[in-house]
Amino acid sequence: MKPIAELLKIAKEMLGHKSASQFFSTREMSLPEKAEQSASTMGELYQEAALASEYMASWLNMGQGLDKKLGLRRLDMDSDNIEGFLREFDKPGAVLVFPSMKGKERAMEKVETEYEGDWSRLVDIVRATIAVEKISDLKRVVDELMVGTKLARRPEDSFVEQSAWGFRRLKINAVMPNGHIIEVQVHLKGIFRVCVQTHDLYKKAREIAAKAKEAGRDWLHPEELQTIREVTQFIFDANEAAWRKYSSVVASSPKFAFMNFTSYYRYGGFPVEVAVGKFPVLYNGDRKAVIYDLERFLSKGTPICRDEFSAMIEMMKGG
Repeated sequence: MKPIAELLKIAKEMLGHKSASQFFSTREMSLPEKAEQSASTMGELYQEAALASEYMASWLNMGQGLDKKLGLRRLDMDSDNIEGFLREFDKPGAVLVFPSMKGKERAMEKVETEYEGDWSRLVDIVRATIAVEKISDLKRVVDELMVGTKLARRPEDSFVEQSAWGFRRLKINAVMPNGHIIEVQVHLKGIFRVCVQTHDLYKKAREIAAKAKEAGRDWLHPEELQTIREVTQFIFDANEAAWRKYSSVVASSPKFAFMNFTSYYRYGGFPVEVAVGKFPVLYNGDRKAVIYDLERFLSKGTPICRDEFSAMIEMMKGG
């Protein structure tokens, strides 16, 4: 057992974690992790989202916004023609990508599984992505995005802490004039391409988890476990391959092996244990919660060592 003083130090870092970032200021990285809106129903949110979409378009892409300042080429993402989208995407230069609004079915699933039915916390109905050619372009984009922008919560910088999927990106949630919160992600083009190409694989993991949740089980059938292992490993490896084109510094964590052996993560400030053949379990004091949303968990979960996990558990018990 580590000395209490050391446990407190580790746990304080883990539970109150604020990463240093070369892209965002200390003040911005000190904002709360959560954000809420005044709208509290699906109908209210989508009504506000329609107007917020117009505000975002005016901000980012009306020929006099950030598109002009940053030399961005607008692309609309068509899920029915991904090959055509990627042909345009692969042309030289930075791009501004507008996907369609988040569908209501997926929004309902997300609110139920992640926000305990609280619609006010759904902040990515309206979203956009800026994808650039070089790492050196990222800072300029962020600086322009921050001018006069009201942030709803702490930005996410996974260049500081790579997600368990292997993604490296920046994300901000900004408050539009009507109070609706939108999301803007900033990517390197090579890594965003992996996001687009592997999107259908996320769905496989999501479908497996949905069936397990409906059946009330926290474990996986052998064939389900094998599918999730293959999907997660493939996405991780694809991200690492894309990242090597930009940097010689690859993942500092051991070889990715989600669900291959018992592993530990930090997720939303809480310790999580992933045992072989089971869904992740989040510890919150005396309570435990099974995490079925593997897409979100692997996007936001950060691998930690067993000592850090134990320190967080001890801290919750009061040392």
